[in-house]
Amino acid sequence: MKVISHLTINGTPFCEHPLSRQFSAITCGHLSLAAAHRARKVLQGTESQVRVVRGSCPVNIGGMRYHVEVHTVSCAPMHWTGDSVEHGSAAKAEAAARDLFGRWSAVRYWRVIDDDGEVIASNLNS
Repeated sequence: MKVISHLTINGTPFCEHPLSRQFSAITCGHLSLAAAHRARKVLQGTESQVRVVRGSCPVNIGGMRYHVEVHTVSCAPMHWTGDSVEHGSAAKAEAAARDLFGRWSAVRYWRVIDDDGEVIASNLNS
């Protein structure tokens, strides 16, 4: 069973902590405890007070969430692939997309979509 969870540092949700700007590819909210614990391990190298808390991040309750989708060399024409990671802001999602694009050579294009499926940002027409 998957348990929605989020990260905190010294009691502050990760998305509001200054460290979130340095680690833009890591999100505050996660759809499983396992995913949250993997992110926690990355952050513990710089901050010892990282905790995984069950439940959604209280900062973005009811707010719009943003997702990264990519088009890779093996995708069918105009087919986009994404995962279940939710970002609390379009800027954080775009930073994660750019980070993935820079690290993964199979990605041709990236885009950020909101909960309604509207494209917010993309490198498709750049």
